Amino acid sequence: MRRALRHHHVVDAWNVLRYGPAAPRVALRAWIAPADCQQAVQERFKLGGPLTRAASGRVLGGDWDLDTREVLAMRKIRCCIAHWRDGVAWADTGIYEYMLRRIRRFGVADGCTTLDEVVSRYERLDRVFAVVAREGRLRPRHEVRPGAFRESGGVYVHFARDGQPLFGVGGFHRLAMGLALELERIPVQVGVVHRAGVGRWRERLIAPP
Repeated sequence: MRRALRHHHVVDAWNVLRYGPAAPRVALRAWIAPADCQQAVQERFKLGGPLTRAASGRVLGGDWDLDTREVLAMRKIRCCIAHWRDGVAWADTGIYEYMLRRIRRFGVADGCTTLDEVVSRYERLDRVFAVVAREGRLRPRHEVRPGAFRESGGVYVHFARDGQPLFGVGGFHRLAMGLALELERIPVQVGVVHRAGVGRWRERLIAPP
């Protein structure tokens, strides 16, 4: 933990020194309108690529922000919105089949290895959704996990060269809750900011509630 904190301090200090006060910080909490997060980076960047959670707070050039797909076209997002917004039963959304394909391919999906575990997971997510709907907000990480470092583990969002937020393929269900409920703002963990967008990415942020 101490070593990780030292890393965070080094990255933060370097960013500010090189890019000024508008630079991102490691695991920084920011607030965005979920409806503004219309594009997502490709999933191949999620594991072993340059845009993992370990890259949070980095400033990175290149064309990674141009290789995207529509958030609403992503299977998990589609299934969740169909269930939470439109009232479609989980079994009829196709999410169980999708998760089982992931399990057959990778051995595990979201911590699940069997259909029963998948069903239980989505029942738990329904309970979380009920709380979010009742409160009208998505809680920041320190309220969910006391002692959490900034917004580490939150909905993961990168920022493109034009300052546009890009879903970083982390926190699918929480983003889907925000979209289904049409929340005004949600807390996110800032991921990677494009070098050409350092001066613009904060323009897309919303003030905390």
